[in-house]
Amino acid sequence: MSLLAILLGDGTFSLEVVGVESCQPELEELTFNPLLEEKVWTMLALLVPEDTNPYDPAAVRVQIVGRTVGYLSRADARALRAGLGSDVQGRTRFRCRAKIHRVSFPVRGGQWNVWLDVCLPQE
Repeated sequence: MSLLAILLGDGTFSLEVVGVESCQPELEELTFNPLLEEKVWTMLALLVPEDTNPYDPAAVRVQIVGRTVGYLSRADARALRAGLGSDVQGRTRFRCRAKIHRVSFPVRGGQWNVWLDVCLPQE
């Protein structure tokens, strides 16, 4: 059984998700609606600590509707884990709000970016 905790932010969506370049098909699928031309979507995200990640044992994966849409940067993942401290123990997932935003580029068309509404602890 996995335990879920909810992370509250301040409404600024200031925590950027990295690695979204390789998740563009998933983001396109999540935001596809032929009746709407929205460029900003707000959804719920799931933060999943990946203690067994072969590249970084402190990695935190970001999922939306069961699809991986990126990761927290190394520094942000460590800050989140440090700020949660003992709250990480026994918790396997954390929920927060996410904003998916399409940025247009004149030549390449555009790219989806993801920002989270999570306040990291200040060092």
